[in-house]
Amino acid sequence: MNHRLVFKKPPTRRIERNLLPLLALAALSPEAGADDFAGLPGLAPYQRGLGAALDQACPEATGNLAGRCAQLQALGPQQQAQAINQLTPYQFLPQSGMPIKLRMAQIDTRARLAAVHAGQEPAYSFDIDGQRHQGGGSGDGELRDGPWGWFVQGKYQAGGKDKGSASFDYQTYNLTLGADYRVSDQLVLGLATGYTRTDALMTQDSGNMGTDALLAAFYGSYFLPLEMYLDWAATYGSYNNDLNRKFAYPGFNGLALSEPDADQYGFSATLGRDFALDAWTLNPYARFEYINLQIPAYQEQGVSGLNYQVGLQAYESFISVSGLQLSHVFSTSWGVLTPSLRFEWEHQFLNDNQLLHIRLADAPAGTGQFILPTGNPDRDYVNLGGGVTAAFGGGVGAFLRYEARLGQPYLTSNTVELGLRIPF
Repeated sequence: MNHRLVFKKPPTRRIERNLLPLLALAALSPEAGADDFAGLPGLAPYQRGLGAALDQACPEATGNLAGRCAQLQALGPQQQAQAINQLTPYQFLPQSGMPIKLRMAQIDTRARLAAVHAGQEPAYSFDIDGQRHQGGGSGDGELRDGPWGWFVQGKYQAGGKDKGSASFDYQTYNLTLGADYRVSDQLVLGLATGYTRTDALMTQDSGNMGTDALLAAFYGSYFLPLEMYLDWAATYGSYNNDLNRKFAYPGFNGLALSEPDADQYGFSATLGRDFALDAWTLNPYARFEYINLQIPAYQEQGVSGLNYQVGLQAYESFISVSGLQLSHVFSTSWGVLTPSLRFEWEHQFLNDNQLLHIRLADAPAGTGQFILPTGNPDRDYVNLGGGVTAAFGGGVGAFLRYEARLGQPYLTSNTVELGLRIPF
């Protein structure tokens, strides 16, 4: 059952920065309640916000929430602080952090478009079985791609976040099918669809999240004069998350369940140029990526009295990428092999720290609300990668690529992709 609970966001970033300390000060005032969970020693500001929500809700609580409040009030201060830490819902953070900060569960058409580029007019020729061919696509050699082609590619991505109670590890499996058409020597257009499965495990067995995503993309490449090109891709993803939040403190343990959905829209554009010298190619490029992620409000089930309602979430990411790729062509008796190395520097312009608005579902009206920050983004980091592309007779091709994310202190990401392309 979905509950569409919408909380108004603070109007400015300055208010967002000041809200947490103000809430902590308010929680320490006598009006916070006689139990004073917010005043427990050793709590972080956002944990004091949860304590203040309990201080507000418990005096007038009824039913199951009243019983949970009585259990908490019977604990000593140290055990109460432990309970507040356990009840802080860090488990909600990966549902936005992985699509935005790690960009998992997305169709990646870059490898396919790189293969398209390899089929265009290069500045060199090579030998196969003693016969001379002009590149991988110019002229009428047997490596020339047909106008239609389909491809299949698989991707495996693994990594995690290492930052206290909000730490998690994840694995992602993706399968993409697509087809493209060479409209002219300058223009290629294509469509792709994919399925992604992601499993994230929170630290200390405090919960997990499984995500099934259906993806679609419209992409293309336009070849400009002077060996330049313009690539683009418009993408959509529909996410279904299965989220389990586990917690335990003296006298009680619980498992809260929720199934929040999400919709993601994205667009990317790449401008690059190939500089060829014999069998070597140097490819500098610039890319821009925009992502918009929407998560409707939802409510947990399964823990009477301590279920949470989560407000509407909206996230935006805008990234610039400056990249450089170096590749070399080797001709063999069976085709063409092209290994490459790649370096990218990324800068994040958006994705500021946001406040996740949460409420105790069984709290009396007007009480039980608190906030949880999503965390500041890493503004600058790099991707290092390499791969190999193989072109066979009749336009058949395959690729293998690897990429690692570096420069994000708390995040790791490693990606392996394998793909096959067949013309028709």
